[in-house]
Amino acid sequence: MKFTKRRFYHEPDRNYRLQAWNDLCHNGNSAHDSCHMYSCTIIYPDWPVPISLTNLAIYISLYLLGWKRGTISYLIYLLIGLVGIPVFSGFTGGPAKLAGPTGGYIIGFIAMAIIAGLVIDHFHQPWLQLIGMIVGTIICYVLGTAWFCFEAKSTVSGALSICVFPFIPGDLIKMIIAMLIGPAIKKKTSLNINSKLSKLLIQARYRKPTTLL
Repeated sequence: MKFTKRRFYHEPDRNYRLQAWNDLCHNGNSAHDSCHMYSCTIIYPDWPVPISLTNLAIYISLYLLGWKRGTISYLIYLLIGLVGIPVFSGFTGGPAKLAGPTGGYIIGFIAMAIIAGLVIDHFHQPWLQLIGMIVGTIICYVLGTAWFCFEAKSTVSGALSICVFPFIPGDLIKMIIAMLIGPAIKKKTSLNINSKLSKLLIQARYRKPTTLL
């Protein structure tokens, strides 16, 4: 009796797995790199809100990864901080940070990433991207200020004078920095990543298929 050889070789499935693995590595590396930027803060004595690079890291990750993967990378960072690893501003961590007066801004960054990311992905004009980042940041301000008023028992004007107005110039500068270096970094990294991914796809395509007698 003669058995027919059966080939188990599914190139589309293999390509899909390679792309999925590439996306996973992107998100993990972005969350890892962003943790360093998120944790960089300038703390003034007797000032409740520290100056951090969180929004700058989010803006840049949106240029590099797009709104979906950029938001996912921030959510990964958020989960890392929730379990107690000190990655939040001032090298702190744990649920108490979110329950504190500035926790609303940490949650507000999620809305900021989604809104700004959608605009950056769908509009390539720099001024429209700047407007998207401004709108996303305003939403973050609103959510964070509302929680600060509730938690710190502060008035709206008092919260704005402490948590928003002093940070507007710096946040605008961060947006401009992201607009300048984000596309340049994406162009450079995309060339390297696409080159490596193409090599993997070529190896997978010409890999000898598994046979079963």
